[in-house]
Amino acid sequence: MTLEVEQGGELKRNALSLSQLSVQGLAVIGPSITAAILITGIAGVALSATPLVFLVATVAILINVNTAIQYSKKIASSGGFFSYVSNGIGPRTGVMTGLYQLFYQINNVAFLALWNGYFIGAAYSFFTGRPVSIYIMLLIGVITLIFAVSIQYVGIKKAVGFNFVTGLIESAFLVIVSLIIILLSPSANTAYVFTPGSAGLSGVGLGMILALLSFGGYTTIVSLGEEAKSPKKNTGRAIIFTVLMAGFVFVITSYALTIGWGYSNMAAFAALPLPGFTVVNAKIGVIATVILSLIVLSANLNAINGQLVNVSRLVYRMSRDQIFPQYLG
Repeated sequence: MTLEVEQGGELKRNALSLSQLSVQGLAVIGPSITAAILITGIAGVALSATPLVFLVATVAILINVNTAIQYSKKIASSGGFFSYVSNGIGPRTGVMTGLYQLFYQINNVAFLALWNGYFIGAAYSFFTGRPVSIYIMLLIGVITLIFAVSIQYVGIKKAVGFNFVTGLIESAFLVIVSLIIILLSPSANTAYVFTPGSAGLSGVGLGMILALLSFGGYTTIVSLGEEAKSPKKNTGRAIIFTVLMAGFVFVITSYALTIGWGYSNMAAFAALPLPGFTVVNAKIGVIATVILSLIVLSANLNAINGQLVNVSRLVYRMSRDQIFPQYLG
């Protein structure tokens, strides 16, 4: 699975640049998924303060990633946090961490594949007004999983290259669309959305917990340590760049959607199945909405791909450490 090896069974060194690592993390985060759909949970509790929540969450994540950054200066391993914990606390705790990672990531892959089926069904209903059978959604989920697994066999440079291109397109599109919505809503622009507003500090705090989950993709960078150029320097830099880029996209898109919909009516916004689609369709038009749907599909594949990259490298590392059968490494 996307394992390019040199003679002796080692992963291919110096295969990934700083920019590739950074955009890989950004692509796996998939800002369009949050902006178009998953923002509902955050908006439901933070209401008008949704942009503030993403701003505060970005700062919190930058503080949180310090641990991974410090370890990356000393350890460059495909085991990621398994290797960090094994070296920092001990092998037993490291094994438990590795098994937990595998359990989480494999389940996340399955969830993302099934979610893809739901999204395609919801998008079809959005554009046509017709419902989609749950069995068709499940079938789409299975097809998504098969396709995502097949991508893993093309090699890490090609897989990351795919994520690099699609990740840049995704972020650029979101920023451009957000700027258009902002420019089309001159009277709605306000700094009020960067205050707690009617949600209060409790709403902002709860929303921030949900927003923090939106940044989860940065961890994929850690597992590429053995294949990165100057990994002990570039891994930490890539993590910071990824979080900053994702934070910028989250803040500007959440701001655009909040003022585009109307910050005083965010409870209704949160009740929509595809709120980002609704705002983009109303403000810009159906073509932009169709493009957004394709970008969300691509972003979900990137997220699945990133999780599978993590799984393959973690299994490889744990096999090399004789925790799993060595033929897996």
